[in-house]
Amino acid sequence: MVSNQHQRYSRAMMTWGIGYGFFRPPSDVYDQARPGVCGYIDHSGNWRKIVDLNSPDELSAANLTSFSENVRLQRPSFHTWGPKYTDTVSETTVGVDAGVAAGIPIECSAIYSYSTRSDFAALLLCGDNVRQTAYPHYDPFRRWAKANAKRILQRHGDVATHGLYVMTSTWSARDVYMKAWTNMDNKVTIGVNWSVPEAGGAAASVEYHRGGSTGGWEHPTIDGRERKVLFFGGVYLRYCRLLRHFYEADQPTWPGYLGDGDGGKFFVETDDGAFEVECSII
Repeated sequence: MVSNQHQRYSRAMMTWGIGYGFFRPPSDVYDQARPGVCGYIDHSGNWRKIVDLNSPDELSAANLTSFSENVRLQRPSFHTWGPKYTDTVSETTVGVDAGVAAGIPIECSAIYSYSTRSDFAALLLCGDNVRQTAYPHYDPFRRWAKANAKRILQRHGDVATHGLYVMTSTWSARDVYMKAWTNMDNKVTIGVNWSVPEAGGAAASVEYHRGGSTGGWEHPTIDGRERKVLFFGGVYLRYCRLLRHFYEADQPTWPGYLGDGDGGKFFVETDDGAFEVECSII
């Protein structure tokens, strides 16, 4: 049976308002998860690239229309993140004794305990600065996605099940730790050291110490200059097969649905059937 943890994670991380959270962070290099690339997220939560809109050769080979919009990436920005956790998690500041019991050094600036009353919880830590890379506008990508929705469906039938995403922004890092748990009796303890820069000095930084008794941390390995994409925003197309009383699968819905009057709903027809397509911004 396929786990739906990645879907629960992405929904619960929406509380941060920065897009879709990857439970299995893809590489910006090897998985080509970056702004301007379209693809889908499979049953296991893995990113599957279809085509890069910035590559005329790829678009031509895929028999898709060119992306002729004059849009340029904004200058990347870097951010120091504190712990990010699902909306099912409660954060509590604890004393030194509790930290020492969990194996946290006493010199930490702060010690936090995380617990949940839900059957799913997750915590994300980034030990380096997080990079935001983004295009300033959604609409050029929405127009391209609408114009090519039928051809992509014909060539990549999986989008009927999983939907189609066009990335327009990403948040990525290199030193990433993630932990998920389902037992409400479990607690996760971490220590944090903050480095606040002086005027003209180095950028702020953060160092984490994970409680030794908790275990189960995922730490994706990286190669060379690659980064792991933690969140992305963009355009999302949801395919709904007509003349049936159910969807192909429980595709995500997003609060950024554009509405019928804003190009948010249209229809495509292939040899496999007719589909109503809903467009959302995430």
